[in-house]
Amino acid sequence: MVSKSFFSVFFIFITSFSWAQLPSQRSYMDESEEKEEKKEFDRPAGASVYLGLAGSGISGPSVAGQAQGNYGRFNKIGLLGGLAYTSPISNTLDFQVELMMIRKGAAEPAPDDPAASGSSNRARLGMNFLEVPVGIRYHMYLGDGATALTNHISADLLLTGGVKVWEGESDRTTDGYVSTDFFNPFVLGYIIGVNYHLSKSITLTFRWNNSLTPISNIDAPEGTETTFNQIFGSGLRSQTLNIQVWYNF
Repeated sequence: MVSKSFFSVFFIFITSFSWAQLPSQRSYMDESEEKEEKKEFDRPAGASVYLGLAGSGISGPSVAGQAQGNYGRFNKIGLLGGLAYTSPISNTLDFQVELMMIRKGAAEPAPDDPAASGSSNRARLGMNFLEVPVGIRYHMYLGDGATALTNHISADLLLTGGVKVWEGESDRTTDGYVSTDFFNPFVLGYIIGVNYHLSKSITLTFRWNNSLTPISNIDAPEGTETTFNQIFGSGLRSQTLNIQVWYNF
């Protein structure tokens, strides 16, 4: 008959052997799962092109002596287009740099009184800017069916420097623009965007593009300057809402 001591030693041996194997097995499983997850969400670096529409307005105290309220809405519609290069820096974060041409400006709403339609000689203000947005894109995956290149959303946060290429104004009675020189030649701004990745190649993007530094400097009345104005300057600022369609190569 086998003694109890033999069973005790055998039990200890088996238990020790099992614990000795578990760490390596657990490590193997972790590495395998991590590799599979990393592969699923891997995003190659690549270039994109995009085209869109922008609705823009101007915020600030006044525009050439007129009430700012006439220009504070997103009534000016313009085209935009650009190139982008995106490079992953983590599983959910990309570095992104772009080159964008955008038509900004402002447009007064049509007056209620048709007789007053000719009272303003600045019914439309137009500005073409060449901008270089630089920043990050953060990816958020939607459920178990999401992959790195489709069926998920991402968010953009970019700083942008813009150079004014052209500006002009138009009254209500003419179709063309007359060249002007009201606005600053260089503007710093920021972009906040949300993207829906429809497929590997197509992305739909909604963005808010606002200037940090004024497009035209206007001194604030004494004692009314905010901390923001003290840092970036007071005056008129461009505000743009736009929608874009991206093609990713």
